Amino acid sequence: MYGADGRKPELRSSEVKGMMRFWWRAIRGDDNIEALRKVEARIFGGSREEQGKSKVIIKVYPQPSNQFLGTNLKKDFGLQRRYNRNINYLEGRDALIGYLLYSTVLPNQERAYIKPNFQFNIELSSYDEESFKNALASLWTAIYLGGFGTRARRGGGNLEIVEAKGNLYELSFRLSASSKTELNNRLKENLDKIFKICDCKSSVALYPNLKNSKIIILDHEDSWQKALDKIGNIFKEFRENNKSDIFNMGAFGMPIMHNRFRVRIVPYENTNNRFSERMASPLIIKLIKVEKKYFPVIVRLSTSLPLAGKERKEGNNWQKEQVQNINFTKIDEFLNNIRNKEEICL
Repeated sequence: MYGADGRKPELRSSEVKGMMRFWWRAIRGDDNIEALRKVEARIFGGSREEQGKSKVIIKVYPQPSNQFLGTNLKKDFGLQRRYNRNINYLEGRDALIGYLLYSTVLPNQERAYIKPNFQFNIELSSYDEESFKNALASLWTAIYLGGFGTRARRGGGNLEIVEAKGNLYELSFRLSASSKTELNNRLKENLDKIFKICDCKSSVALYPNLKNSKIIILDHEDSWQKALDKIGNIFKEFRENNKSDIFNMGAFGMPIMHNRFRVRIVPYENTNNRFSERMASPLIIKLIKVEKKYFPVIVRLSTSLPLAGKERKEGNNWQKEQVQNINFTKIDEFLNNIRNKEEICL
């Protein structure tokens, strides 16, 4: 999360609220988009005159002082990785961390970040009990299934709750687990309560949601570096072994670049129209820290997939070559091939 200059990290309540709204929609899973928007606006506020202000107040404080701001992840943590231009490849002991956090660690383009162990407060309040319960449930989900800020879907932006006070409506914000099986049980217990609080619908939503989704939990490590390396190795190996299936690998997120950035796969609305250059991945890679244990976790959201278009760069312009349907075959294969895991099916 960055301030107005786009360079200095900040803890922004607007960003936290934005992620809460995302996860509230994911929990709700409603195919009636207009009804979904009305309920969301009633809780979190909306821009239309009839929607009114948010019933939920979120405060995040204090801001990190300079001693908790880092500027170069590689140097600060002694990460050993290097980029081999001859084979277009990251090498070294910590190459897999660089693979997951790619855009933040590029040479001469490093992104500033908030260092681990900085403690801050998220204060949530409301005069409306039902809105408060929904906001509380979405905050829990944003923390334990998502992340905040840059590379939040690839291992960044994780929070650890060290204390939770107030009316928590039986939600456990500070988890206790000594194994992946225990963590599986704690997550499932809380999610069962959260689906009831947010009135999860029986319909099939086309936007990213938690119905028919999966949560994969791996054995814990004793550091975030080892945990990210473990999950990064699994992820990178599968993508490298399947990169020739250029269309279906688009289900992992787009764009996908090929042939030294001269060919790319991007989302298309139909066979003629590219509606965006990006599609967020339905896979979220994160860490959950419990009692000095770092558990690698993969969340697989349910969603619909656009068409995938293959484009080639001609001069400064991208020219369409082929457009076709894609499916979740490769994502399901990736998750099914992971060994020694705990799995939650929602």
